[in-house]
Amino acid sequence: MDEHTKEPWEMVVGEECCFHDGNRVSIISTVEDADGGEPTQATIAEVWPADDDGDLADGRRIVAAMNGVKGIPTEALEAGAVAELLAAATLTVRHATAVYTSDEAKVVTSGKPMGHVSPWARAYMLALCNALTPSYGAARDALAKIGVTA
Repeated sequence: MDEHTKEPWEMVVGEECCFHDGNRVSIISTVEDADGGEPTQATIAEVWPADDDGDLADGRRIVAAMNGVKGIPTEALEAGAVAELLAAATLTVRHATAVYTSDEAKVVTSGKPMGHVSPWARAYMLALCNALTPSYGAARDALAKIGVTA
């Protein structure tokens, strides 16, 4: 199978960007000339209006989706990798939140004496909290961008 046109893609609205009458919305990519000449703009798709501004919204979504999955093989997309990653990230953030907000974690990370917790358990919980910190925050923030609160 041939490769798709490389990202980034962009949406262009204008009179000279499409080959049909009416709304003019094209999805394009700038293609570098292999011989070092001037780059050209390749029309990947034209979006025809389904309603008043449906073509604008559709074009915007197509471009955002394509640019958002840059680097992910088409086969992985077809196999549902994005949905699986979303589910895994959500579960990971939920589990990490449970660890961070547990009474044990609050006591361990506070540095207060813990007569009821063994030094080994304290060290383990502290290491776990410290190891999760960078990835937990990044995953939580990424999920929040798409409206998922874990």
